[in-house]
Amino acid sequence: MLGLIKYDIEDLREKEAIEGGEKKLSEDKYVNTMFQSFQEMSRVLKDGKFLTVVFQDKNLKYWSMIIDDAQKNNFRLVNTVVQEPPSYKTFHKGTNPLSVMASQLILNFKKEKSFRPKNLNSADASEVEKIILSCAEDTIIKFIGEATLDNIYACVVSELSTNGLLHIASKHKDYKDLTPLLDEKFILNYDGTYTLKPKAKSFNLAIPKSDRIKLFLYSVLKREKDVEFDRLVSEVMINITDEVEVSGLEITEVLENIAERSKNRWRLKTFGERDLFSDIEFYSNPKKKDLSDVKNGFEFEEYVKDVFIKLGFKAQVTKKSGDFGADIIMEKNNKITVVQTKLYSKPVSLKAVQEIVSAIPFYKAHSGIVVTNSTFTKSAKELADKNHIKLYDGKDLENITI
Repeated sequence: MLGLIKYDIEDLREKEAIEGGEKKLSEDKYVNTMFQSFQEMSRVLKDGKFLTVVFQDKNLKYWSMIIDDAQKNNFRLVNTVVQEPPSYKTFHKGTNPLSVMASQLILNFKKEKSFRPKNLNSADASEVEKIILSCAEDTIIKFIGEATLDNIYACVVSELSTNGLLHIASKHKDYKDLTPLLDEKFILNYDGTYTLKPKAKSFNLAIPKSDRIKLFLYSVLKREKDVEFDRLVSEVMINITDEVEVSGLEITEVLENIAERSKNRWRLKTFGERDLFSDIEFYSNPKKKDLSDVKNGFEFEEYVKDVFIKLGFKAQVTKKSGDFGADIIMEKNNKITVVQTKLYSKPVSLKAVQEIVSAIPFYKAHSGIVVTNSTFTKSAKELADKNHIKLYDGKDLENITI
């Protein structure tokens, strides 16, 4: 047995495909090996099947290489998800906390024989920096001023690839490593996360005004337990970009969603940071309702919420719009689970799985679930399996165990 194990390890070392590494492979050898791997996966996988790649590097040329090789072999990029970093720090991360990326990026591809990548010309190069900075700003606001380099790269790689610009960006010297650009345009916090500079010009004016207000309110409420209203208004006004006009009423509306008032002072809601993402309070007493009484998607959300409350969860539905992929947020044993619900008359597609996968890092959840009264397509089941998402269909609704 020992001899066999030794043989297997040596065999694996011979097949090592790491640039540099113990075998000191050249970049050309690394690129060629990667392309051959995609060729082989394309040969063995049937049309419609999924391929997952887990990778991380700050150099966009490697991302371009992976996605280009995948596309040349008829794999279309479906989505990208940040894999949560381990609870421990590696030696490399510990000694370089601000420059080393802690987590991996998961790229999910789907094989499609008819897929053809976009062919854009060099004139589009001017859009590269706009996309990078827009992604960074959007991600920072999405993570309320606590966006990691990993979070930003997840958006950048996906958006540049979608717009056919990743190959162009990978050849530009200024984008070999995005940290100098990000450090210039945004504030790098002591813990390695990024936030917005006061009054900075916006790179993405499509971001909802309420989300911008939420970021600056949170920055104060996180530091100070009880804050006067005038102080909060002042914090928003001196920080938000001049390109966006806000009123005291708009600030109040956002504040009431994320904080609770005691006399003339405000503090974050007691459940914690996740209350910032929706107008939710967690309930422990379910309302009685039969599935036959459910008439629409909103009522189905309430029905599913009550099912999980009966299983011992604290649960509540999120707001009706801007839920970032989760219809229900649940908590049990100090672990957060996000749920996507679908009241359908036809099978639920993989889009629902993609939504809940993206909701997990946004809500800082531990797991994700999709629930439907119908069934799931084969592709939805395959993508859920690869991303460890639990699926419950119509026949499971009365007997869910978790």
